[in-house]
Amino acid sequence: MYQLSPTDTSNRRIGDLPQALRPREKLQRLGDPSVLTEWELLCLHLGKGGPGAPVEEVAERLESLLFSPLSSDTTPSLKDLIQVKGLGMAKACSILAGLELGRRTVIPRGRAIAEPRDALPHLLWMVQEKREHFHALYVDTRRQLIAEETISVGTLDSSLVHPREVFRPAFLHSASAVLVAHNHPSGDPEPSAEDLALTRRLDQAARLLGFTLLDHLVVAKRGIVSLRERQSRGRLPVELFAA
Repeated sequence: MYQLSPTDTSNRRIGDLPQALRPREKLQRLGDPSVLTEWELLCLHLGKGGPGAPVEEVAERLESLLFSPLSSDTTPSLKDLIQVKGLGMAKACSILAGLELGRRTVIPRGRAIAEPRDALPHLLWMVQEKREHFHALYVDTRRQLIAEETISVGTLDSSLVHPREVFRPAFLHSASAVLVAHNHPSGDPEPSAEDLALTRRLDQAARLLGFTLLDHLVVAKRGIVSLRERQSRGRLPVELFAA
């Protein structure tokens, strides 16, 4: 997740923060929820705490339950959530509903990703972005989408898009193949030399690690380019994907 100004929330109260750094004001000022920490997002979602626990403490306990490296990869149960001090049944149900909505939004139900056009519903949001986003879709052996991740936000280069960052989620989700995409805020979908070099590097890494790199799409207002299709038509100066 892209963080503009991460903050240490231990023993912190929202009322003690400068006005501009309070979660609601920060979101209003920046207009992008991705810049908020998990603790800030939870504080906003909860609104207030419960008996014997202010919202900041409830958010910290939920953050530990949901996002700590030691937490399970599975969604917590209602029984788990109501054990959190200060979190009543209504808020626990609200948290579970929010998690499920998020899951359905990130992984929409639908057809398998067998060709580039199947991936477009998951990528069209990138057209309006003013910064470059590098995004990956992870599929199983039937080409059904099982996860997706935004790998980086900012100028596309090898320091931001490293194979380990692209393929780590593939291991975590037991994926079989990966489709990657990035946007050109300029509106021109023509791939650059850097785009081609990165694609070749990712394809080589995928084969070494036992995955298939399905494609690399360049998304822009004036069109979408599939580098694999370009290669199949002989319109690339170099071979990027293994046969």
